[in-house]
Amino acid sequence: MLGVGRVNVGFVALEGEKVKCSPELVCHIMRDYFLIPCQPRPFRITTQADVEGEVMMKDLTNRDFVADWWGVNFVGGETTISSGLLRCSDFHGWASPLRLSLMSTQSRREDVQGLRALAVAGVLLFHFDLGLPGGFAGVDVFFVISGFVIWRILTKEVSVTGSVDISRFLAGRFFRLVPAMGAVVLTTLLASSLVFTSRILQETTAWTAVSALLAVSNFVIAYVSGGYFGQAAEANPLLHTWSLSVEWQFYLLVPLLILLARALSKRGSGSGLFFGTFLLLLGVSSFLFNFLDLPDFAGRIDLNGFYSPIGRFWEFAAGALASQLVAKLPLTIRLAEFVSIIGLTAIIGSFVLYHEGMQTPGRSTLVPVVATVLMIWGGAEAKSAITRLMSLRPLALLGDLSYSIYLWHWPVLFYWRQTGLSDSIVSTAGLIMITLGLSWLTFNLVENPLRLSRVEHAGGTAARSGGRRISAALFFLLSPMLVLGMWSVGSGSYQKILLASDVVESIPGDIGHTKFHKVVAEEFEECADSEIKSRALSWDGFVRCQQTSGDEAVEIAIIGDSHAEHLFFGLAGEVPDREVAYYILNELPILGGSQEMADIVQHVAETDSIRTVVVSAFWVRRGVPSGELRETVDYLRAFDKRVVITNDIPTVEGITPEGCKTSLYIFGPRVCSWIDPNHESAAEISGTLKEIADNTGADFVDTYGLFCIGLTCEMTTQTSTQNGGEVLLYRDPNHLNLSGSEFVAKALSQWVR
Repeated sequence: MLGVGRVNVGFVALEGEKVKCSPELVCHIMRDYFLIPCQPRPFRITTQADVEGEVMMKDLTNRDFVADWWGVNFVGGETTISSGLLRCSDFHGWASPLRLSLMSTQSRREDVQGLRALAVAGVLLFHFDLGLPGGFAGVDVFFVISGFVIWRILTKEVSVTGSVDISRFLAGRFFRLVPAMGAVVLTTLLASSLVFTSRILQETTAWTAVSALLAVSNFVIAYVSGGYFGQAAEANPLLHTWSLSVEWQFYLLVPLLILLARALSKRGSGSGLFFGTFLLLLGVSSFLFNFLDLPDFAGRIDLNGFYSPIGRFWEFAAGALASQLVAKLPLTIRLAEFVSIIGLTAIIGSFVLYHEGMQTPGRSTLVPVVATVLMIWGGAEAKSAITRLMSLRPLALLGDLSYSIYLWHWPVLFYWRQTGLSDSIVSTAGLIMITLGLSWLTFNLVENPLRLSRVEHAGGTAARSGGRRISAALFFLLSPMLVLGMWSVGSGSYQKILLASDVVESIPGDIGHTKFHKVVAEEFEECADSEIKSRALSWDGFVRCQQTSGDEAVEIAIIGDSHAEHLFFGLAGEVPDREVAYYILNELPILGGSQEMADIVQHVAETDSIRTVVVSAFWVRRGVPSGELRETVDYLRAFDKRVVITNDIPTVEGITPEGCKTSLYIFGPRVCSWIDPNHESAAEISGTLKEIADNTGADFVDTYGLFCIGLTCEMTTQTSTQNGGEVLLYRDPNHLNLSGSEFVAKALSQWVR
């Protein structure tokens, strides 16, 4: 049966058109646009002339089809429209073309659309670096709005039918979200495959594209790219799809929670209070989950980190709680204005004052989340000044486009930056206009047609319209998969064609970690010390504790973190007559660190065959604890070890090794040099390390200076290949590749022979 409520609907047809209606049409409208559960039955509509535009729906047996008045202005009936709004009398089946202008005063809240506009503006300005360092909190605003809308849809359905049609609900969400996302994913895949050349970029895009369509991209991004604010994450053109996957995971969970709450509330008695309490408990549990000390899943995925759906559920629950507040605790105009002003001020304040260093989600997230709840609660009072402000037509229009804007803004900005072109006021304004243009096209050509296809027909049947709608949705879902398959089969041939045609340029040098670790594992042996080996790090099954042959006593030991590890390959090859080994952990090589690192230092010191110890680490990131490092070097020197300290290598900033190895896009240049923003801190670190070496009798080697002249650094060299050609030395922004390891080893070899 139809649900109970009052909705104003206007069907506006062109003058002279004939329009027929059907029960199915009415149900589509009520269910899909006004969030009211409906099952189509044969019925008549009788008009009460004394109630303007209001009708009572009755079925053919004259029983009340609806238990309350619907404020429905139907245009239609089998009549020729002359002008204005006409009443719909008998319903007869499907009709000739029908143009609809759907207007609701209760189901669609214009102020919520304005709130969406505010949220997407925050995200947009944050990513475009336009003065909102906390604009990323706009995503939190979106989560609360989603919780509000979805909880309202489902609780209304439960109140009428006693249950939730989960398959229909998920199908509705699918048609609402997936086609537009599929269009953006398809375009992004095509750009990555055909225009841009980086294999890592293509693989990252492919993995994220598939996972986004399967609603698990938050996990894949966490595994592949790491933290949201890191360099690796910024190298993903579909990074922003993480939030859409979190939202889908909420959609899968919340219908079950509503049914559970319904069952536990003793058949609906006191259901409002129970639902509110139930939401509050779930939300508090989810919020506290963010502060648990949990191990990373698979060594990479932070279970309660930025991408965790568990730690984000409380934001959706807050939106659902807002729905309960709106329904159960209406506010006076003055109080509504008061809470709305607080909410609006808090949201804007979080956009302006927040920054990337804050824990997100965490305590700071409470501000935009609670503020959004206040805005939704206060906005239910239509006469409030803030509600009228947020309902302004320009804001509502921007809110309508907000989903498409969110989808397009990051790929547009990402590919612009991939070209290496600078961000200026003019270029940024142009990129925003491109984003808005693509969003408008997507909204009108993809989002709206698929949503309206249920009610806008051209002489067909509901089944035919649904078939077209499903076909279109499947096209946008499966097209990215097809492009992905074609790319995986033909990308090698395509790359060769580009290189042979001089469309792109490429130089030797390996990229990424897998090849590096695979070659090291193939050419050398795992370290002989079983205890150290048992606690060694690994990468995709490769043990990160190696030595030259494994049969001889170790003579040269390299200790530190991964920035010590990348020296091993070249050094072992440079002194093949010496047994070289490396022992590393994700920390500084000092006695005052973990017990595992202390055991490594002690093992190296007490092994008589080891005569030389090379000490290196990611000093710029980890810092130099001068007292503890001096103590460690003194300890090694006390065992008559020769200690060689390196000052590491510069970190690539603003460009990528991929863009140095191969032109990032067709007809584009390779870019291999950058201005080092860490120059001053690196000079200070080098001075500290040199002072420690001088005071302890150790040797200091300036490996940092091998890559930089003044402030300008290069990630290639002309002298590291046999034919004298240019070769790439980095495998990621702060690790040497195989050629880079060989290059640095030449400078180190004179100190370890």
